Amino acid sequence: MALSPGHPLNGERVLRIPRSSNDVFKIHKEKKIGTRNVQSMYQPGKAANRVKEMKRLQIDILGCSETRWPDSGHCIIDEHHIHFSGDNTTRNINGVAIILNNQTNKAVQGFIPISNRVALNKIKAKPFDLNIIQSYAPTSESDDQEIENFYKQLRTGLEHTKKEEFNIIMGDMNAKIGQGKVENVVGGFGLGVRNERGERLIEFCQEVDITIMNTFFKLPPRRLYTWRSPADNNHRIVRNQIDFIMINRRYRNAVISCKTYPRADTPSDHNLLLARTKLRLKKVVRKKTPRTSCMQKLKQDNVLRWTKERLNEEFKNISENNNHEIEIEDLWNKIKVSITSVTEEELRPDRLVKRQQWMTDSILELMEERRQHRNRDNVKYKELHKKVIRAIKEAKEERWLQEKCVEIEILQKKYDNFNLHKKIKEATGGYQ
Repeated sequence: MALSPGHPLNGERVLRIPRSSNDVFKIHKEKKIGTRNVQSMYQPGKAANRVKEMKRLQIDILGCSETRWPDSGHCIIDEHHIHFSGDNTTRNINGVAIILNNQTNKAVQGFIPISNRVALNKIKAKPFDLNIIQSYAPTSESDDQEIENFYKQLRTGLEHTKKEEFNIIMGDMNAKIGQGKVENVVGGFGLGVRNERGERLIEFCQEVDITIMNTFFKLPPRRLYTWRSPADNNHRIVRNQIDFIMINRRYRNAVISCKTYPRADTPSDHNLLLARTKLRLKKVVRKKTPRTSCMQKLKQDNVLRWTKERLNEEFKNISENNNHEIEIEDLWNKIKVSITSVTEEELRPDRLVKRQQWMTDSILELMEERRQHRNRDNVKYKELHKKVIRAIKEAKEERWLQEKCVEIEILQKKYDNFNLHKKIKEATGGYQ
C-alpha cells in the first residue's frame, strides 16, 4: 500500500488506506438546470444553437420562454429532446419548451402542455421525483385578467405534482422583485426596484410555499441581471432581474448556486439563468414494443437488391440441408425464421428523424466563432451573426429544400402518393 506524504509528530509516515467504491454514499448527483427567454426559436438554426450552448455549458435541463413554435409535441436535435407547448393559432405567439439531454430524457415520466405560457415535465428521480414547470408570463402591457389567468395555469401545473416532490417553476416572469428581503420567499440579494407585478409574484410564492432562488446568492450585478433594456448603452445602464428559478421551500438547500451567464451565445436580450442542484435521476422502465419491419424501404434499389440476395442465400441453405422426408410444418418454420431474421436486419425502421437535417459543421463553427465575440466586439459579433443567418438560409433553402423538391418530383412521376405526402411534410417543416 502506498505511503501517505503526511507526517505525524514522530516524523514517521503513515499508510494511506484506499477508499472502496462501496464507501461512497451516492444519493445525490449535481445537475445543471437553466432557463432563458430565447425570443423565438422559429427562425432556422436557433434550436440547434440552444443545444450547442447546452453541450458547451454541460446543462442537463434548459427551459425556454417565447419559443413561438406552434402546437405542442416533441422533437430531437443532436441527441437532445425538446418538449414544447405553443400557440394553436397561426399567429405563433408566446410558447414554452423544455430541452433535456439524452441521459435526463431517459428518466422522463411525462410532458403536460398546459398552455402556450406554461408546460410541465415530470422526471423520475431519487429520493423524490422532479417536476419542471417552464413559464412565460404576460408583459407589463397586459391587463390584470391575463395575469390572473397565467397564475391559474401555474396552479394547474402544480396540481399535477405532490408537495413532497422536488418542484421547480422557472422562466420569464416579467416581474421585478427588486431589493428587499421577504421571509422564506425573497433573499437579500435581489436587483432593482420592486414593481406591482413583483408584488403579485411574491403573493403567489407565499401561497404555494416556493422560494425565488436567484435572490439568495450574493453576487455582482452582472451575475444578477437577466434582461437588458433596448435603452441600455455605453452611457446609460438599464438592466433588470425578471427571469427567476423558484423551488419549493423545503428543497432550497439542494441549490448550490444560481446565477446568470451573460456570455452564453444566443441572440436575445435575456441572459441565461443557471442553477446547480444536487439530484440523482432514476431511469423510467418502459415497455418494449415488438420490432417491426419497414416495407417502404424495398422501394430503395440497394435495399431491395441486398434483401433479395439474403433471402435467396437463406432459401438455398434450407434446400441443401434438408431431405425430402421433412415435415411440411418444420420446413415452413425454417422458412419463416429465415424471412423474419432477414427483414429485421435489412428492413429495420429508422429511428426518430432529427429535425434540422440541413445543419452543417461549418455553420456550427461559425456559431462558435460568433460566441467568442459576444459582449466583447459588437461590430464583429453582428457581422458573424449575419454570416450565420446567410449560411443557414443557403443550407436550408438552396441545397436541402432543392434536394427535397427533386425527390418530390420523382415520387410524383412514380405516382407514389404515400411517400410523396411524407416528403412534403418533411419539407414544409411540421413540428410534430
